[in-house]
Amino acid sequence: MPIDPLMLDPMLSPYRKMVRECKEANVSGEDFDIMCQILTRMEDLAQKHDDMTAFSMEMLKEDLYLKFSTHYTNVLIKSSQSSGSDDNSDAMLLKRYLDALRDTIKKIKEEKQKTIEMARSFDAKANASSQIDYLKQHSKIKLSDSLIKYKKEEAFKEIDEELKDKPNMHKNDVEVDKMFRDDLLVAPIEKAIALGEEPGMTYPRFLRLLIEKGLDKLMEEGHTAVRAGMAFRLRIAEALGKGTIATEMEHKKLEAFDKLAELSELKIPNPDELKITLERIERQYKPQIAKHGNIEDRWDDIIDDMYIWSLSYVSFAKEIQPWAMYPFEERPEMIRETQKTSPGIIKVRLKQLKKYYDMDFYDIFKHITFKLSVELYGVKYSQEMIEFLIDKVYPECRPFNDLPQDAISIQERLYKEKKIYNPESHLPAEKIMKCYDAEYGEGRYATKFPLPIKGDSTAAPWDWDSFSNR
Repeated sequence: MPIDPLMLDPMLSPYRKMVRECKEANVSGEDFDIMCQILTRMEDLAQKHDDMTAFSMEMLKEDLYLKFSTHYTNVLIKSSQSSGSDDNSDAMLLKRYLDALRDTIKKIKEEKQKTIEMARSFDAKANASSQIDYLKQHSKIKLSDSLIKYKKEEAFKEIDEELKDKPNMHKNDVEVDKMFRDDLLVAPIEKAIALGEEPGMTYPRFLRLLIEKGLDKLMEEGHTAVRAGMAFRLRIAEALGKGTIATEMEHKKLEAFDKLAELSELKIPNPDELKITLERIERQYKPQIAKHGNIEDRWDDIIDDMYIWSLSYVSFAKEIQPWAMYPFEERPEMIRETQKTSPGIIKVRLKQLKKYYDMDFYDIFKHITFKLSVELYGVKYSQEMIEFLIDKVYPECRPFNDLPQDAISIQERLYKEKKIYNPESHLPAEKIMKCYDAEYGEGRYATKFPLPIKGDSTAAPWDWDSFSNR
């Protein structure tokens, strides 16, 4: 399910507005095309995620904000350079070029302030009202005015409740201010202006020095901003999990950027060589990242299914999830369905794991993906529960078999004593919160998103050494 537009629109509306204004001004060219591609990617991610925090982190991880700003700056520069008088004398050409650069700086700063103000003044209620009106106009069935009024009142109440705890939920001015790196975009332009203002400077000499000093590359391709974005992606990857393949890849990419810059006389990586090098690094790591992600998804499903199968045998199964969601009279049948079908489903999942990755059930707990997941607090179940599944449940989990009473008794005890789940499963969210606050200011996360909640698990924290040596 995509992200609620009430939360999405404050974040994306500034970028939609920039693209719309460029279209209205008949802007074209590679930079504008890339702007449109980045906005499309933003919209696609919004459709992919249903969690605002996960969406925000992926946007930051892909560095979409800074990339958009860099290409938007190039659009402004080229737009400014395209206007001017017909006087083509050397002095006038130099003056026109410098004036265009000054105008570009002005436009960048003005656009940043406009974008910040738009992000600050977003009206969530007006946005909700317009969406409901749109629904009324395009619905296949006729919606009464009273129903529309009711829907708006409910939406407004929900917004008011959200804003009581999260006053900045719909405001992204701080984020825009931080992500719109006008300092990195303006700095090379100011250096170019200073160069052009040197005594005795001529237009041909100015153009030659721009190239020799690499200022043309800095202005057009934003290498300073590119490196800042790469460093930021590395910080995000480290916050999500040091030691992972994704973190290693981001480190290698930043390292490659610096090495190529060091080899250059201008201390600027050759753009073609940089592109090829980064693509080579991604080709090296991405298949492994995809493989590990798929393996983790598979063993996660197997463990979930096995846990639910064992839980279906407890005496109070009718009162707990997932069966409590059904009408009471249907619950016994749904429980029986879980008991009879789950072993077959698990058997098929294990068969596929063996086919594609040559892993059996016990191999799961020796694999690097499981070890990393434990170290990063990503395994949802406690060590005691996983050991119970390995020792008592898996040997009995086969088609046409039931869980024996001794295992049922252990499951009931673990459930009642609240030892099912990992007591540290809230820590990844806390790491994300700390990373977010480090970027946007202490306490900012708490004013926009739900705080990480420590569960009520009484289980002991994971101890990988004792688990792996058992």
